[in-house]
Amino acid sequence: INQLQLTGPQTALNGAVVFQPAVHEFRVLEQHAIPDRTAQKLQNLVKTEFPELNFTWMDAESWHVSKLDQQIETEIFYTGIQP
Repeated sequence: INQLQLTGPQTALNGAVVFQPAVHEFRVLEQHAIPDRTAQKLQNLVKTEFPELNFTWMDAESWHVSKLDQQIETEIFYTGIQP
């Protein structure tokens, strides 16, 4: 956002968050989180039915992964964000 000098509202997490960037922070304009109970059920379902998948998710503070693999390592390289 800073490199492109974007100043308008931005979307993240497939549209689940809309925010207004500022110099060193951002202001959330709108957010649509999956309820915790639903997210936990989905995580358990994926873990049970598709154990080979690397299930990743984000909450307001963190990025979570079920395992580190090459795709996650690549994402870390490009974003600088640690799960």
